[in-house]
Amino acid sequence: MRLIKNGAAHCTGWLASCENHIITNQHCVGSQAELEQIEFQFEFKRPGCGTGTASVELQLQGGTLLDVDAGLDYALIMPALAGHDPQATYGFMQLETRLPDVGELMYIPGHPSGDPKRLSIESTDPNDPGLCDVHSVSEPACTGGPVPDVGYFCDTEGGSSGSPVLSYQTHKVIALHHCAACPNRGVPIVDVLASIEGSPNPLPACSTCAQAPIPQDLVASTPGDNRIFLDWSPVAGAVSYRIYRSSQSCTSGMEFVGTSNTPTYIDDTVAGGITYHYVVTSISALR
Repeated sequence: MRLIKNGAAHCTGWLASCENHIITNQHCVGSQAELEQIEFQFEFKRPGCGTGTASVELQLQGGTLLDVDAGLDYALIMPALAGHDPQATYGFMQLETRLPDVGELMYIPGHPSGDPKRLSIESTDPNDPGLCDVHSVSEPACTGGPVPDVGYFCDTEGGSSGSPVLSYQTHKVIALHHCAACPNRGVPIVDVLASIEGSPNPLPACSTCAQAPIPQDLVASTPGDNRIFLDWSPVAGAVSYRIYRSSQSCTSGMEFVGTSNTPTYIDDTVAGGITYHYVVTSISALR
């Protein structure tokens, strides 16, 4: 997502959990007061690869700064959702729990120069195989932090700060991009994760663990006016379920409506004469 500060392109951020946590750099959002000046723009991209007029699908303003660390240069944010559930529409990125390997292929999505979403995939460095890869895991930290940075020659520009550095193999986050140097550098995400885990606001299990299976055999019935009863087959290991609803289709317009600790749910916020579509996801207790 693109971060706008007081109307000007600022940095990049990304969804890091099934609960809509956002991660970006501390030098992008360093305080609650600064966060209140930030607008989060989702899906700012062109309809074609480099063609067409870019547009924004969702805008959220401000939120709560949950954790921040200058040395590791990260900020953990819960945006002011205003009734939206962006992770249900756009998904979220999971974090690797390991250091990347030297030579591991990688790529960086972001908003360099505040542009519509772009991917940094190719490298012209003579030591790279034509694609971006991890050059080292022992670069001096740009911010003087407590751990070495991950180094790479993937091209970035101002506005790329806060971008996720993704493993080409697993498509999980291996580093948090935060400075242009030679090589460019990111904070190892495993160290960011360890710091967040030790804070009062740790990330949920979905940020690192494989998602629990989607419940099967979802059945809806109408026990009364303006009430829809849902039940589905239990998922082994699930500790709770999240229910989403759309009046458009099964693939668009989904909004979070509630949670349940059992494989049933009564939705009493519906209206007559409307067709509703539901999706139920399960939450595992594993961490």
